Formats: sequence, C-alpha cells, structure tokens
Amino acid sequence: MDIVQRSLKKVIMIHSFSIKKIPFSSIPSSLIDPATLPFFNQFSAQEGYLVACAAFIENEMIGCAVAQVFFINQTAQLYSLFVKEEFRKQGLGLALFQFLENDLKQENKIYAFGFEYEKNDLFTPAIEKILSYQQWLPPKLYLVRCHFDAYTFDPPWIHLPTRLPSTFKLFSWQELTLKEKEYIQYKAEQGQFLPSLSPFKEEEHVHLGTSVGLRYLDTIIGWCITHSDNLNTIRYNTLYIDHAFLHSGYGIQILNESIRRHKRLPIPQAIFEANIEEIDRSWLRFIKKRLIPLSYRVERLKWAFNSYV
Repeated sequence: MDIVQRSLKKVIMIHSFSIKKIPFSSIPSSLIDPATLPFFNQFSAQEGYLVACAAFIENEMIGCAVAQVFFINQTAQLYSLFVKEEFRKQGLGLALFQFLENDLKQENKIYAFGFEYEKNDLFTPAIEKILSYQQWLPPKLYLVRCHFDAYTFDPPWIHLPTRLPSTFKLFSWQELTLKEKEYIQYKAEQGQFLPSLSPFKEEEHVHLGTSVGLRYLDTIIGWCITHSDNLNTIRYNTLYIDHAFLHSGYGIQILNESIRRHKRLPIPQAIFEANIEEIDRSWLRFIKKRLIPLSYRVERLKWAFNSYV
C-alpha cells in the first residue's frame, strides 16, 4: 500500500471512531501529554479524582483527554489532551474535548473548568482554536516560570552585602512561631495579601533549608518560600514583602538570602515562578530585567477558563 492509499485509509477510518469514558489506569503513557506525566505520577486522591475519555478506531486507542475534579470546590482542570500524530488535524481533539467537557458538566456537576498551557507550545494554536470553538473566555498569560542552573547563576546583585538595620532580622522559615503563623493567617483572612502569595500553599512541599522570613520589630513582614519538587530542583514559589516596605529593597534581600542558602546545597536546578497578573509592577520589572535574561529556559503559561454557573 503506497503513501496515498495509507492516507486515504486513515481519512476513511477517522470517520468511524468512537469515544467513551475509561479508567485513567488503562491509558498508556504514550497517549499522555509528556509535560503532565509528573503530575499523574504524584497525583493524590485526597484532593479529587480523575475523569478520562478515549477515542478508538475498532480496538485501537488513538487519543485521550484527562481532567481532575477537585473535591474542595467542584471545579475541574484539564491536564492532558493527546491524539496520535497520524490522526491529528481531523477534528479528533475537538471531539475528545467536547465529550469530556459535557461529561464533567452533566455527570460530575462541575461549576467551572480550567486549563493551563504553555504559550509557545507547538500545540497551542490547536488548543486555542478548540477553546474558541467552545466559546471559552479568552485565555490570559498569568505565570512566568524561569529555569536556572543554581551553581552558575551568579549575577552581581546577589553579592550585595546584607545591610539590614538592627530592627530587621532574617530567619529560617522553620523558626516561624505559632503566633506568627496565626498572624499571617489573620492577614490573609483580612485580604491584606493575595491568596497566591500565601506561604502556606502546598505546605507539605516547603523546603525549610532555603525558605526565609523577615521580621521587623518582632513582626513578620516578608518571606521567600521555596518548594522541593524533586531531589534536583528547588522552586522559588512565593516572594512577598509587606506593602509598606515594597520599595525598600528588603524583598530582594530576602530572595538573596534564600539563593545563598540554595547554593550551599547539592541541588543543581532552580525554578522561579511569578503570577504576573497579581505581582506589583516593580517585581515584574525585576523579573524581566534581572531574571529572564539569565535563565536557560522561560515558560510563559496561559490560563483558560469557563464557568457553568
């Protein structure tokens, strides 16, 4: 059978595919978006459950879509939409997406559905075409993720001496007192900082050796919280300084202290994340001028969202 005949056969076959729900465990790893495999390997059933569907031609699985439904607010997030290469560009991705979205709305009664993806990914145009067809809200760029070699990252500004007045004190996050934790939680409840800046997100992953706080007159006013995703990587997840000290330069000193501690450890990789929709413009300028030019890889993540309330 020559190439033309094989192509014609695929076009004929694609019209006879079927889609059905399947257990996630039955999906081969080759049909999962490679970028999301770490998520599925670490998936916790305590937070929610997975919903999956797959497309078949006869008994061959040719594509699948997987989402997580969260217990806490009955919302869902798409984590993988994948079609075998030879069956792409024929509407199968759209069909999988529609099947999954309808199931999540009708059977799982979700209130909203979201999807995070990389702006410059090869499949982004196809994904955004599907989202537009489904009349989702326009996606927004929301997160910048910079990747560094922790050992070679050595800009001049991390060598600036720490000259804090005697009323200020840097401390290891593991020294945080119960009273200070309650104070931070109170500030969060009062809306004094955004939820994305909470030092208690994913608390089980906090790396105490590199997470740092700053006190002023015995009151905590800032923190740099890092997470350990694996043995080789420290993720700089949250950097916060009280608004009254925003332009003091103390926020950078907190970050510097965290970086210095990281450099003393046998952990070669670093990731710095920032929600560009929620951080102050001065922090955004710092990221653009001081971090992005020194990173060996930059991910610009977009968030798509649709509500059914």
